[in-house]
Amino acid sequence: MDFKLVKPVLKKPLIWMGAIIFTTIIILFIVVFTISIDKKQKVIWSCQLVLNFLVIYFISIVLNFSKTSVTLFNDIHTTTNLETNVISVEVKSSRYIHIFIIFFAVICFFIHLTSGAQIQKLKWADYASGYWWAFIIVMVYNLVYFYIFFNINSYLLNNNDKFKKNYINFYKKSKEQIENKKSDNIKNE
Repeated sequence: MDFKLVKPVLKKPLIWMGAIIFTTIIILFIVVFTISIDKKQKVIWSCQLVLNFLVIYFISIVLNFSKTSVTLFNDIHTTTNLETNVISVEVKSSRYIHIFIIFFAVICFFIHLTSGAQIQKLKWADYASGYWWAFIIVMVYNLVYFYIFFNINSYLLNNNDKFKKNYINFYKKSKEQIENKKSDNIKNE
């Protein structure tokens, strides 16, 4: 299977999600700078949240340009109609997506709380009790972002006929090779 066939399809969500993140950062600046908190806290929140959005976008880029991650986070299901021998291909999100997304969102949540407490030289519990709600919102944003991102990838791959035809050919060749090896093993026994 040629990964170069999939790469152009996987660039589209990166452009769309980049635009969403850029818009979110602009909205974030407007909201943070209009909230009535001290200037130091505004700067800390802005830096932390912009860094969060840049990190999730960078991770999205790495995930979409890596053959391993695309294979890990997408399952390709084939079904064969027994009457007509027509093979259909469907790309679905893998179960590993849920593990990755939840793990990443929870880690980011605690990194935000810990770094904010360290920057302000407060105890972690004091900082968490005052600002946990803001970072819960960011955690939910991260969860929603990655679920949308991976589902857009699956949707675009499902609607790419060139990819499907190429995968069906790859599937048929692989199936023939397996059957040939089985028949060779039976002959050798």
